Amino acid sequence: MNSRTIFRMVTNGVKRQSALLAIRAFCVQCRNSPTEADACSSTNCPFYAYRLGKSLPAGKHKPTGTIRGYCLEECQAGAGADAVRNCHSNEPVPGAFSCPVFPFRLGRNPNVSETTRNKRKAATLKQVAEGRHGFLKN
Repeated sequence: MNSRTIFRMVTNGVKRQSALLAIRAFCVQCRNSPTEADACSSTNCPFYAYRLGKSLPAGKHKPTGTIRGYCLEECQAGAGADAVRNCHSNEPVPGAFSCPVFPFRLGRNPNVSETTRNKRKAATLKQVAEGRHGFLKN
């Protein structure tokens, strides 16, 4: 089963891939079936908490950061950010699988444009300057 087939099976026709669905597809591909992914007991895997494709409680939900950490520490084994940026796991190679989390390897959601990202950053900086941002409150 290739990663596109797995992704279609996991997403049930959703067109835009989310980090959660990418992790779910990764887990299904790793364990060879959705049932096996659900029953996974590899608690040391960074994707373990997300294996069901569901979000974590507020404040603990960081799937893109988890993917980035996996790519830096596990997949590229400490080779650094350049190795992750130049990763070729999305290219079809005979005998290898295409990585479902590849689009999120840089720790960003590829579905969010740079313009939107900059607007969000500006809004957060404005809230911080005004003392209204949540992480500064005691």
